[in-house]
Amino acid sequence: MTTADGQNDMSKQIADVEDMVAKGVNLLILNPRDPEGLVSAADAATAAGVKVVVMDSSISTKANVVTQVRSSNDQNGYLVGQWLANSMKGKPMKIILLSGDKGNEVGRDRRLGVFKGLVEGQLVNDGKVSFEVVGQGWGAGRTKAALLPWKIC
Repeated sequence: MTTADGQNDMSKQIADVEDMVAKGVNLLILNPRDPEGLVSAADAATAAGVKVVVMDSSISTKANVVTQVRSSNDQNGYLVGQWLANSMKGKPMKIILLSGDKGNEVGRDRRLGVFKGLVEGQLVNDGKVSFEVVGQGWGAGRTKAALLPWKIC
């Protein structure tokens, strides 16, 4: 087994895929940094006879891969939003949003899922929606989307 870490750098991730194909791997499990960015590398690997499986992140449906295996990032976020609404029932919320990289599809889906779960949870619990987003931070791939309650003292 050989592993590589693209370190959130699309050029490095493509080079890592090309290197593994050149080394003659039989199976390549990818976690794409960008859904479009690895299409040509995945297609080249497949053309070279390598089975390509995508895990966690998505790849464009244009890519020639065996399959994609991932959780529902939207549903994961939704469940976090529901938990937050249930935990904070009736209490005012000022929240800071921490997300992964700007423009990352996985982080966007989780973030929007959190908002959907929070809105639905507050409507069911309180009959109204009441929260304020007071900040947005980007984790540069080192964090996952999350909402944190913030109390002003």
